[in-house]
Amino acid sequence: MDDDEATLKATVVALGTSLDLSLPADPLAATDQIAARWQEQDATRLQRVALAPNVEDAKAECVALETVDGEARTAMAALAISAGVAVEGDALPDVGVRCAARARLLDEKAQVERSIADVSDGLGIPALRDQWAGRDLDALRGALTVAQQRSDQLEADVETAILAQKAAQDALDTYAAESGVNQAIAERESAAARMQAAVERYVELTVARALITKAIDRVRSEQQDPLVSRAGELFASTTRGEFSAIDTDIDDKGLPVVVGRRQSGAAVPVAAMSDGTRDQLFLAFRLASLENYSASTEPLPFVADDILVHFDDERSAATLDLLARFAETNQVLLFTHHKNVRDDARRLEAQGSATIVEIERL
Repeated sequence: MDDDEATLKATVVALGTSLDLSLPADPLAATDQIAARWQEQDATRLQRVALAPNVEDAKAECVALETVDGEARTAMAALAISAGVAVEGDALPDVGVRCAARARLLDEKAQVERSIADVSDGLGIPALRDQWAGRDLDALRGALTVAQQRSDQLEADVETAILAQKAAQDALDTYAAESGVNQAIAERESAAARMQAAVERYVELTVARALITKAIDRVRSEQQDPLVSRAGELFASTTRGEFSAIDTDIDDKGLPVVVGRRQSGAAVPVAAMSDGTRDQLFLAFRLASLENYSASTEPLPFVADDILVHFDDERSAATLDLLARFAETNQVLLFTHHKNVRDDARRLEAQGSATIVEIERL
């Protein structure tokens, strides 16, 4: 028995030495540790056997990744050369960040341009810059705020109208029910009687208003300021007859205002006119004032700078003709940097009605 124990102990020591294990002195405990170590190694062996078929795929994937890495490094080197920076360090990543930021800005710019195109009535960005160049940005923001508030109010009114329509429809459905027919007929007859009385009253008031309005217009036309009358004639000339005159009127607050009178007789307040039409209205008053002043003293010269910038081609030509006629009594100096105005004035120069002087830019 002692021999067997000695043999077991010698065998355990030999295994511990060959396996490079630190074993306890007790042969049984050492045997348990060796068995546990064998089980761990056997499990590792089984795992290796299971993974063996994937080794070649992993090697191939590594080769492919190394190829992609090499191509990427080559591309990065080319990009670094084109950007004039070194591959190593943070210079090339910084260039990449800037390029990405530039791409985002270009996308935002494209989105803004598309948004502008949707609301610009077909006008390009250069034309919009020319049209809005001199506008007060704060005033535009204020107008936009007012418009947004008006839009919100209209949306609220629409919601209210929808609710009112639904209530009316519900009431109509109730009247249409068999139990409410007689009541509905009675209310209809009552409403018809009230409507008849309202119509008669409306006719009386409408006729009275028409008579009063006609009388006011007659008094206003008979007592109109000669300056306003002459300005109306000049205004009709510059607008090529789209407006026939300038009148005075009373606004909702009871204050006197100036309006343009269309050929149809419709009155257009200054606030509702386009930029070009307003400029033509102010020009008509300036010329009429100079004519009135020159009638009693030495004529004053008329000096203007790019007053045709908001005029279309037809109104621009009509205004040049008007200035040529005005130049028969007053000296007229018109400055412009628009070639189309200069070219249009050449016909007046050919007629001897104008002289074109081109000033070289410094």
